[in-house]
Amino acid sequence: MNPQVCPSQEVRAIDDRESDWLRASEPFCDFERTAGQFSGAGYAILIDEPFREHFSFPSLEPSQEDRKHFQRAAAEWRNDTRHLSRVSKMIEHPAYRDIIAMGERAIPLLLEEVQKDPPDLWFWALSEITGEDPIDPSHHGDIKAMASDWIEWGKAGGYIRH
Repeated sequence: MNPQVCPSQEVRAIDDRESDWLRASEPFCDFERTAGQFSGAGYAILIDEPFREHFSFPSLEPSQEDRKHFQRAAAEWRNDTRHLSRVSKMIEHPAYRDIIAMGERAIPLLLEEVQKDPPDLWFWALSEITGEDPIDPSHHGDIKAMASDWIEWGKAGGYIRH
């Protein structure tokens, strides 16, 4: 699938079977945000900046309230678990569980943390929230490589700007 944007005020969606022209004013209620694009009904649509005002986008930017909640819980988790060596104990901590309970709202915040050096152990929270595990099996045990795999996942999903 190769999505393209037409230079006119139309959005062009191309899939393996056919191409359709969709006017920016047409509703996109059946489309979901995936891989930095919008997709649905067998199409992927990449919408260029001048046309974005015509579409409703789910926000990937966390609210200030979510950011504060996350930072408070993350600080508590780091403080209470810094002496632990068992990952299972670390991810059972109530503050870690609280972050997981934030659901999708925590994903951009977790990915920000994973990009820090050294990254904290947020991989299990990301997996539990997203239901995915993009970590290459050969990277298990290598925290930086595991972080890199999640960062690539975040870029592909539009959570991290390239």
